[in-house]
Amino acid sequence: MGAYWRKSTIATAAAALIMAAVLGGTLPRNGRMGDPGAEGVSAARPGIATTGGSLVGCSVQLAEDMGFFADQGIRPDFQYNTYGKQSIEALLSGKADFAVTSETPYIRAVMAGEPISALAVLVTARDHVGIVARRDRGIGAAPDLAGKVVGVAPGSNCEYLFDLVLAINDLEPSVIRRAYDSPDNLVDRLLRPPCPDKAVD
Repeated sequence: MGAYWRKSTIATAAAALIMAAVLGGTLPRNGRMGDPGAEGVSAARPGIATTGGSLVGCSVQLAEDMGFFADQGIRPDFQYNTYGKQSIEALLSGKADFAVTSETPYIRAVMAGEPISALAVLVTARDHVGIVARRDRGIGAAPDLAGKVVGVAPGSNCEYLFDLVLAINDLEPSVIRRAYDSPDNLVDRLLRPPCPDKAVD
C-alpha cells in the first residue's frame, strides 16, 4: 500500500470516528433515534443512505466494522444504493437521516435549494473514477468518443467528471449521445448489444 493510500485510510477512519461521535452526541432523542442510555429505550438507529461498493460508501462501513458506532451506542440502519444521487433522494424524502455521497449530488441539491448541509468530509481520493471503453468500437482516447453513444448515470459524480473530460479535450457535448441509466445497468449495456460505446463508472 502506497503512502497516499495509507494516509487516506487513516484519514477515512478518523473522519468516520468523528461522524460516529457527532451522531452519538447530537441525534434527536425521539422516535427511533432514542437515548441509548435511557431505561427501556433502544439504541439510536439513524438511517444512513450510502453506496455499498464505492470508496465513499466504504467510509461508514469501515466505521461500523471498527466499532466506532457501537462505542457511541449507535446501531445504524444502512440503506444501500447504487450511486450518490439515490442517497440524496432518500435523505430528502425522509427515508434516511444521513446521506453519504460524493460532492456532485450534494452540490446539485444545494444549488436546487434543498435544505441540506454537509456534516463532514469522510474521504479524499484521486484516480478512483475511470472511463471504460470498447476498443473494438475504435475508441482508444478521449477524442475518439465523438459520434459515440455514452452510458452515464444521471446527476452523478461520474457525469460531472465526464463533462470535465469533454471540456479538457475540446469536445462539444453535442457530438456525443448520452444513454442515461443506473450504474448497475451500464456495464451490461456496454457488454451486450445494443449498448453504449462507453460507460463511466
